[in-house]
Amino acid sequence: MVISGLRTPVLEAGMPDAREAVVFFHGNPGSGLDWEDLIARVGSFARAVAFDLPGFGAADKPREFDYSVPGYHRFTEDVFSALGIERVHPVVHDIGGWHGQMWVGCHPRECGSLVIINSPPVINYRWYLLAQVWRTPGAGEFLQAIMNRPFFDLNVKRGRARSLPKPFIDRMWREFDAGTRNAILRLYRATDVLRIVPVPVETFRALPVPVLVVWGRRDPYIPPRFAEAHREIYSNLEYTYLEASGHWPFIDDPDGVADPVTRFLRRQLRPEAA
Repeated sequence: MVISGLRTPVLEAGMPDAREAVVFFHGNPGSGLDWEDLIARVGSFARAVAFDLPGFGAADKPREFDYSVPGYHRFTEDVFSALGIERVHPVVHDIGGWHGQMWVGCHPRECGSLVIINSPPVINYRWYLLAQVWRTPGAGEFLQAIMNRPFFDLNVKRGRARSLPKPFIDRMWREFDAGTRNAILRLYRATDVLRIVPVPVETFRALPVPVLVVWGRRDPYIPPRFAEAHREIYSNLEYTYLEASGHWPFIDDPDGVADPVTRFLRRQLRPEAA
């Protein structure tokens, strides 16, 4: 599709005209294809949608785009408008949680539920080492310039008890081009670690929808203490921990993620949306 003048791939399953949808938000590095398995499973009982953020995957990567949480939030609103989606059940991962939760904070009445998978809390987060380098002018550009396949593989395989499929890593590496490297630097530098989402935290605490937190305990980037930090933000939470999974649990243990996520979503969807 062309959204706000930018091309982005959109992956869909289920009823294409349904106004209520489960929408998947990918992280960094990543794209909508990260969710291919879950979209197929959710599409058996609901409309399921994923799209590539500008600067990531196969989406356009213009230098003039506003690579920030508010910038991605505005783009997301345009995607929903173009697809005719009015009620949303976000499923967020990694940085997808930033603009996904900003949409929730700005549209609490249109949010049906929320699934958080290895994604930072909206306040009081702490950058991991790689993110700290990306946020440092000069150092971030140097790191992106020297990033090669062995170094990339080393980082995505850190702390793993379960291995990631080689085709998944191959695709992430192909998508990690100059446009994506630039988008990462600009996004991380535009984000305040103390208040990642510029929405009052009280908005989230008052959110009247259920929240499911699914977490790979062996995540070296966003460790389990940040899963627990979501308790300070949301009042109606359920938790599923995957002991042997890392940062991409829906890739290294697709059944372990799909089971709690699909059971949760089936309970939240309105009957006419299923």
